[in-house]
Parts: sequence; C-alpha cells; structure tokens
Amino acid sequence: MHALAIVCLAGLTATASAQVQVRSFASRAYLLELDGEKAGLIQSVEGGNVSAEVIEEPVSADYFVKKHIGYVKYNEFILAAGFDPPAPIRGWIEASLSMNYMRKSGELKAADFKRDGRTIREFKDALITGITFPAGDGAGKEPAFLSIKFSPEYVRYKQGDGSKVENPVDMNQKSWHPSDYRLTIDGLDCSKVTKIESLTVDLRNVLQPVGEQRNIQGKPQAKVSHLVFYVPADAAAPFQDWHQDFVINGNNQQEQEKSGSISYLDRNRKKALLTLTLRNIGIFNLSEVPDANNEDKPKQFKIECYVERLEMKLAD
Repeated sequence: MHALAIVCLAGLTATASAQVQVRSFASRAYLLELDGEKAGLIQSVEGGNVSAEVIEEPVSADYFVKKHIGYVKYNEFILAAGFDPPAPIRGWIEASLSMNYMRKSGELKAADFKRDGRTIREFKDALITGITFPAGDGAGKEPAFLSIKFSPEYVRYKQGDGSKVENPVDMNQKSWHPSDYRLTIDGLDCSKVTKIESLTVDLRNVLQPVGEQRNIQGKPQAKVSHLVFYVPADAAAPFQDWHQDFVINGNNQQEQEKSGSISYLDRNRKKALLTLTLRNIGIFNLSEVPDANNEDKPKQFKIECYVERLEMKLAD
C-alpha cells in the first residue's frame, strides 16, 4: 500500500480541543502522514474536525425546546496541493478518477514555530470525495493549487509527542499561476477566452438496492461540475452559433456533443503541468455579463456547458 506524509506551512492559530489539553500555540507546520510515510509539501489543511447533530424535542414539559446530541460526524479534510503531488497522493487521485476507490489511513500533526509536534488528529479509512482544479484567469497573479477533499470514517484527537515535524525529502512541488492556461473545444476558437471558473469532480459511493436484498450495494460515481468560461463580445460569435444550434434548434443528441481540454501550463506556457481531457461537452447557457456602473471594460459573454466525463494527466 502506498503511504503519504504531507507538510504544509501556514499561519493559522491552533487551540486546545476538548479531548486534548494543550496550551494555545501558533502553528507553523502541519504534517500529514498516510500509512506512515512522508511525501511532499502541501499549502494548507482544513477540516477533519468531529461534530455532532443537535436534536430538538419541541414537545416537552419545559417552556424552552429541549435539545440533545445525535449522531457523531467525522468531517472531511481539505488539502491544497501543488501540480506535481507526490506519487502516493498522485496514485490516489488517479485511482479515484478511474472508479477505483482506495481507502487510506494516517494522521495530521500540528507543530509550533520550533517544529515540535503539539497535537495529532488520527483518521482511518479515508476516501477521496472531491477534487477541484483551480480557475484560470488572464488577470490572475497569485499562485493557485489543487484542492483535494477526503472523508474519513473515524477521527481521534491525541496530544503530540514533541517530535520534530521535518520537511520530507521531496519538496519541489510546482506552483501554478492562473494566467497560464489553455482551453480547447472541438471546432471552436478559444484563444480569446479571458477566464475559466474552477472545475470540480465530486466522488461519491452511490447506494443501489438490488432486488429484495437487505444489504445495499454501493457503486462509485463521479460527477463533473459545469465548465464555465468568459469571452469578449468580438469573439462570441462561434459560441452564439453553437448555442443557437444546440439549445434553440434542438440539435443536442450525444453525437452533437463536443470534446475539449484544459491545460495548466508552466510559466513559459510551453509545457503542461496538468491536462484535463473533457468528454461529452454540451452548451446550455450563454449570457451577457452585466456591466457595473460607469465601468469602462469590454463587453463579456458567459458560456456555460455541462461535462459528463473527465480524464486527468499530470506531467511526468
């Protein structure tokens, strides 16, 4: 089984949880270990907390509504990773997008400014439940990252042992700038696209009852979010023609759907760090972007398309 450990540098403030009595400290590093092995730099970590449902009982002898705790919920972790994630997490992503769910276990260590481990969140049997590919924007300047969401079946808090949170050996993950992208769609000129909104793949285990069986079987399923992008008015004609034919004229059978790709490029715009191949694309909306008061900007059109399938390829 592959193993993963991820260090992320952050400027967040950690406080003691109810389960672990630890003095407040300013966390400077997080280490995520998956099956005991370290592997790569991560920009941020969110979530992974334990919460519970609050049940209300409106019918009671008291004047005020009575409340109590219901089911415990182990919330999802969200990681921000570079465009060349270490092999274990890369394999985890690729397997998940290929309908091969892989469960991973590990722990998240929070360290202080001396890199001494202070708290630990241990999790078991986590599945990737979502991957978000960042937005492309010709005016963007700040680096962007992949967002990886995974859901554990169990989380437990522990006090840190004070061991050092050291950098893994492989720390050279590639950053990406939002202005360095390329969109292609069959038969359309996308060279003047000014912005692409982020694209998300939600991965879920859909329960499917079979006959009269009491044990319900699950089937992995991926749902790709809509492809949304913007073009200036002087480049909108081909997309208006597509919208007219596909939406208004009703020529929208599967054979009329298109294929395309989004390439996330390096700073020289010559090499793709990551490429998404998009299948079964269909336009469903085209609208003018409203102008703000006294805004002196070229007219933009917003194009919205559904996407059925997505394939990911990371650079070697």
